[in-house]
Amino acid sequence: LSQRPLDECPAATLPKRLRPYLLMFDAEGTPTGLHADRYEFWLYRQVRKRFQAGELYIDDSLQHRHLSDELVSMDEKAAVLAQMDIPFLRQPVSAQLDALAAELRAQWVAFNRELKQGKLTHL
Repeated sequence: LSQRPLDECPAATLPKRLRPYLLMFDAEGTPTGLHADRYEFWLYRQVRKRFQAGELYIDDSLQHRHLSDELVSMDEKAAVLAQMDIPFLRQPVSAQLDALAAELRAQWVAFNRELKQGKLTHL
């Protein structure tokens, strides 16, 4: 890398705060080359960081696969959902929300009753 021309290194990849450490400058302050070992180290750290963040993926990897590889295609969705046999997926969303709202209301009523009776002394 240190023997390659500087224009082969994409300028947008070098953060401004690291330019003094990654680039070599002449007397006028013009960049003349690249500290190859530092740039390589920084580049590997960026690759690792991007892998951990899920921004990079490898097709044949188990750990660093793309999210779309994990998802079921829309064509197979109905068959997979039927196979999973999850009861709440068979109900409409509005019915699920109504049931959850009723359960939450019952819990609030029970909480309010116990609070008024003085059973919740820690509050």
